[in-house]
Amino acid sequence: MADTYLAWLRRQLLVWEPLANAAPPQRPFLHLAFSGLTGGPEPLPLHDDFARLNSAPGHGWRTPNNSQWGHGELRRHVAEIYGAPSPDNVLIVPGATFANFFVASVLRHHFSHLANPVALVEAPSYGPLFEVPRYLGFSITPLPRLFAEGYRITPPAGARADVAILSNPNNPTGVLVPPAQITSLLAALPPRALVVVDESFLSPANGHLSAATLHDPRVIVIGGLSKTIALRDLRAAWIIASGQILDRLRDLWIIGANIGSAITESIAADALRRRAEHEKNIASFAPANMELVSRCLDGLQSRGLVEWVNPLHGSIAFPKLTAAKTGNAKAAIQSFFQTALHRHHLSLIPGAWFDPMDPDRDDPHAGQPSPIHAHFRIGFGGQTDTVRAALARLVEAVEQTA
Repeated sequence: MADTYLAWLRRQLLVWEPLANAAPPQRPFLHLAFSGLTGGPEPLPLHDDFARLNSAPGHGWRTPNNSQWGHGELRRHVAEIYGAPSPDNVLIVPGATFANFFVASVLRHHFSHLANPVALVEAPSYGPLFEVPRYLGFSITPLPRLFAEGYRITPPAGARADVAILSNPNNPTGVLVPPAQITSLLAALPPRALVVVDESFLSPANGHLSAATLHDPRVIVIGGLSKTIALRDLRAAWIIASGQILDRLRDLWIIGANIGSAITESIAADALRRRAEHEKNIASFAPANMELVSRCLDGLQSRGLVEWVNPLHGSIAFPKLTAAKTGNAKAAIQSFFQTALHRHHLSLIPGAWFDPMDPDRDDPHAGQPSPIHAHFRIGFGGQTDTVRAALARLVEAVEQTA
């Protein structure tokens, strides 16, 4: 299964780059495939004088509270914003993708006494959240988050799983659920089961909705700055955990990394210290982008061309192509993506990429796809003019597939 994920990713990169390079200047290649906020009309400058950052009283690397577990001020900000029990529960790591791999590796060791530990993974879900555990030896069981229910978390009765893995806000739908739904999931799992919550898309402004606020030792939270305040190139992230799991995370960190980047962590601490400025910058474009997307998809929905759940905030959504509900659904889906890519120079992420149980996502001769495949993810965290132009192309591609 991991091979199909890698094959898909490699193929898309091989396709997009030549098309982008060959696109005429009057109709450049546009991306709705990329997620996260990428900056407004006036991107907030970061401090570039590391020497000054490093020597600022109480803010530099050489302060008593810095350790192998990360920059002291950064850990304090994360604990304060996202409701961790204390900064000591925070481990700073280089990016949320690394954090997911790192946590999954530690959990596989934690369950090493089991020949075949079971991971209950939300569906739809971000590819690495199920591909990495599968690669490490977990059996994957889906936790359906249904379109008809607004993608809420509905704990399965008598769930037999060793770990549950989900994202909040959900990637790809953008839907945010309150901590109470995660509490219900914990109650439905065996007492020794753990829950991993990837909060890569949870902004500091919504930090009070973090699963870390539950202060439950069975909960492991992953977060970062890449998707929420337009700092994707910084690769600064964190893991919030406690008890034996925190000890094991620290053990593997010492073995495999030992200490993080002083430059990265100092800049990240500064970014969270100045988060009000970042949020002001985001407010200059993100609500306008969300309004554009809402008008576009509501319009297509009123014409019976798509269906969608409006996440109301954030930078991603997961519309459903209604043409894929009738006739040859697989042919309709393939036609839509080919039309968007080759005729309109527009990238999108296919719904199949978010299906943890589909072994045929790369097999054009397989049978009818699962319902997730009728969807596609769009990302709208970029410049408003670019989002507007990309949505116009999306409308044309949908109309030509209907």
